[in-house]
Amino acid sequence: MLKLLNKYKKWLIIFSFAYIYILMILLAPTKFIVLTPGEINTISQNYTIEDKEFTNNINSVSVYSWQTVTTFQSWLIKNNDRFDIREKTEYDNSLSRKELNIQGNISHESSLQNAIITAYTYAMKADASINIDYKLRGFSVYYSNNKELQIGDQIININSKEIMNNTYQKYLEDLDLYVPDKNYFKPDKTYFVTIQRGNELLKVINIKDTDIIRYYPKYEILSTYPVIKTKDNTNVSGPSGGMIQTLGIYLALMEINLPNVKLAGTGTINTNDLFEVGAIGGIVQKYYTVKKNKIDYFLVPKSNISELSGVINESDKVKVIVVETFDDVISFISTYRSGLNAEKN
Repeated sequence: MLKLLNKYKKWLIIFSFAYIYILMILLAPTKFIVLTPGEINTISQNYTIEDKEFTNNINSVSVYSWQTVTTFQSWLIKNNDRFDIREKTEYDNSLSRKELNIQGNISHESSLQNAIITAYTYAMKADASINIDYKLRGFSVYYSNNKELQIGDQIININSKEIMNNTYQKYLEDLDLYVPDKNYFKPDKTYFVTIQRGNELLKVINIKDTDIIRYYPKYEILSTYPVIKTKDNTNVSGPSGGMIQTLGIYLALMEINLPNVKLAGTGTINTNDLFEVGAIGGIVQKYYTVKKNKIDYFLVPKSNISELSGVINESDKVKVIVVETFDDVISFISTYRSGLNAEKN
């Protein structure tokens, strides 16, 4: 046996290195993150409103995010526009699992609050019996390069200016810190913030002009009529599901049904003065998702539509509807219903 091994020693060494090399290609992780087409979920799975029914054909769209990709996998999906592959940034690598979980909770809660606030605000315009009472409590820190701030800190005032109403845009504009359609404070500014960290006492932190703070408005919903509740084990996505969640809640409140159509949408909902629909990531992968699921209408933010250039084919049965504010969403619904009534007549 030893003679045989010695005889083929050279080849054994070559084959062992080749085997290790192949294993590395197949199994070794890379520094890339990949987004792939995902799934759709009906809004009716997520909420209940007393004495109201949700339509079952309003859908949110999610994508799958692969944080660990092998060399072989990255080679397979390279140059395929169904997948979005990018190299992890220094910021991606800096976040701990705990911080990622906190960020997920912040964006999840924000999506729920913004959708409910917006839907009830619009429904109240048409039906005086519908009501919502809520308070702006401050801003949740989503990210900051200021070492004194932590993800999850609650900013309860800036420069000791009390929050006197529920309009976060006006509050930040008065401080010259508002950036339209962005959830970060205006850069190149110096100011100080008062924060609440869990059960700790309030703390004042100085912000330098080189500091970055990404935030989500922090609301407390005190009451709603009719009462809305979020179901346990909900599939509600992060901020990108905000606009379509808002539409689902609004239609339920207004008792509007959209028969014989499958509708999906993506985009944040912003509780600023215009109730803007904001940009999201993975729009191409979401388009392939709705296309696979035979969606009739796909509502997308205006700020994302250029990314679908060259992806949408004339033969596709999905009709893409571009929206910039929630008023645009309501306008589309009104136009669609008018078309249905015209067909009946």
